[in-house]
Amino acid sequence: MKLLRYSSLALALILAAGSCTTESGVKPPQAPTFLRYLNGGNNDIAVVAQEKADGSLVLLSNIEITSGAGVITRKVKVTNLDKYGNQVGNPAIYPSDFSATDSYEASDLIITSGGYIIHAEHIYTTKASGSLIATPQQRLVMLTLDASGNFSEAAIAATHFGEADTVKAVSVIHESAGLALNPANNNIMLLGWSASASAMLLSEVNASGAVQWAYQYPTPESTVLSKRLVVDGAQQSTWMRTASGGVRIVNAPANTPTTGDILLSKNTLTESVSDMCSYGGNFALVGTTNANPDGTPGTGKNIFYRKVTPGSEVTTSVVLDLTGNNITDEEGQSLCVTQTGEVVLLGTTATSDRGTDYYLIKLDAFGNRVWERTFGSRGDDEGASVRQLSDGSYLIFGSTTLAGLKTLMVMKADKDGLIK
Repeated sequence: MKLLRYSSLALALILAAGSCTTESGVKPPQAPTFLRYLNGGNNDIAVVAQEKADGSLVLLSNIEITSGAGVITRKVKVTNLDKYGNQVGNPAIYPSDFSATDSYEASDLIITSGGYIIHAEHIYTTKASGSLIATPQQRLVMLTLDASGNFSEAAIAATHFGEADTVKAVSVIHESAGLALNPANNNIMLLGWSASASAMLLSEVNASGAVQWAYQYPTPESTVLSKRLVVDGAQQSTWMRTASGGVRIVNAPANTPTTGDILLSKNTLTESVSDMCSYGGNFALVGTTNANPDGTPGTGKNIFYRKVTPGSEVTTSVVLDLTGNNITDEEGQSLCVTQTGEVVLLGTTATSDRGTDYYLIKLDAFGNRVWERTFGSRGDDEGASVRQLSDGSYLIFGSTTLAGLKTLMVMKADKDGLIK
């Protein structure tokens, strides 16, 4: 079922509405559900959208700016919306200097009482002296954005992980992933990947950016980390990773160099994990598999959902495709657990003539499909995050390609996944 499909004219009207410009004295729209497209003239890549305590919303994205010479520079962008989806003020962009040649790319955000904390990577093009670097250099940073829109940056030096920490001829490539609050002390746990050392990176950082401890966890193969990590009351961090053998669950006790690293995929399947979250003392994860709905290896792509215990036992495993006969490709990208113990998944599904559409699925506690919705534009649509809001509705965030430009899409759907 196509929940939303728009003509070019309708999309233009939606884009205008998404800019949130109103006549003086005219109240912005206040519908219980909404759809907004937001763009500032450059490619906008959605990362995550979240609800604040007062019901307003925050969007984290990365901007891609292409120069006349074809050089791409990336910046971090934070956009605030009211609870009706109307933009509040101007987006905060880091760095704000659009002539800067270094890039920053964000991977996750948490909301604090004073603003936001963002995990990102600083991609260098020049040394401190101003000369061009000879080899790729990329470092982890923690960005803090206060309520007045001011950014501060704390670099997570590579020496904490046993690598060089200055921009030298030695190539150091650190990629940011999820972050989470340590419930024991409200410090921040930062997850990353070192492509230069082939190791997972975990550090605990206080609110001022001082590293309390940091470890490398070497792996024998290249790894892609899940969007999020979970830190429990015993200060153990858990995350998922994709390696050559499939999806793995990793457990790391606080301030220790050892981890548990267990394979969750069958060796006959090709799978990748995208997102994970806690689920009643267990973990829920979503990703993409070549398995058919009956679990046998196939040639296409489908969405997988799994529920896993802290002991790495898979208690629920479901393969989902839109058509039921594996005709189209689907990919899983995000998930959330509902207030009533169900699960909502966000992914994409391929179409015959428009690229990809958003695909939203609700499962009950046993993994049975409750409902599914597809929606999108005439261009490619790629999901970034789904979260349940305090009123029971769903906040869906992604990037939609319109006229060749990646544009942020933010939607509030009701408890049945519909716009009304």
